[in-house]
Amino acid sequence: MNIKSLDDLTGLRNQLLKGQSKDLKKVQIRVAMATCGIASGAKPVKSYFEKKIRLNNR
Repeated sequence: MNIKSLDDLTGLRNQLLKGQSKDLKKVQIRVAMATCGIASGAKPVKSYFEKKIRLNNR
C-alpha cells in the first residue's frame, strides 16, 4: 500500500486499530543507512527501533 496523503495514513491507522487489516501481516521499518542517511541521524534512529523491538518481543 502506498501512502500518498494524510487521509491514506489516517485510514490505515484506523484499519490497524480495528484489527481488520488482512493485507498487512508484518510491519517493515526501513532506515536509510547510506552516507546521507547516516549524516542525517539514521544511526540513533536505527538503534532506537532495535531497542524498542527487543523490549516488545520478549
